[in-house]
Amino acid sequence: MLSNGQAINSIPNPLGLEFHRTFDSLDQLCAYLCMRTTIELPDPLFRSARAAAQERGMTLKELFTEALDRALKVPVKGPKRMDSPPIPGGVGRRIPARSNKEIAEILAEEEYSKAR
Repeated sequence: MLSNGQAINSIPNPLGLEFHRTFDSLDQLCAYLCMRTTIELPDPLFRSARAAAQERGMTLKELFTEALDRALKVPVKGPKRMDSPPIPGGVGRRIPARSNKEIAEILAEEEYSKAR
C-alpha cells in the first residue's frame, strides 16, 4: 500500500509493464525492478547456457532462474551420522579433560617418540 492507501498494482502504468506478483511497498517494487547480480562463469559454460536458452526459446535470465530454482529445491544431504563412537571403548567411557598445555606436552612427547 502507498501512503494514501492506493495499492501498487493500481498505480498508472505508462510503460505497460506486467508484474507476476503484487508488491506491498514501493521499496519491494524497486527491488523487483532494479535487482541485478553479476556472476562470473567460465566461457564454455556461458556459451553452453546461451545455446541451451536459444534452443528452449528462453532468455538467459529465465534459464538461470529455472536452473537455480530447481537446484535449490533439492534437499541438502547433511553429515552422515556415526554408527559407533569415534573413541574405542566407547559408550560410557569418560575421557579426562586436558588443558592446552597438557595436550601440547602429549603431542610433543609423541613426536619425540616417533623421531627416535
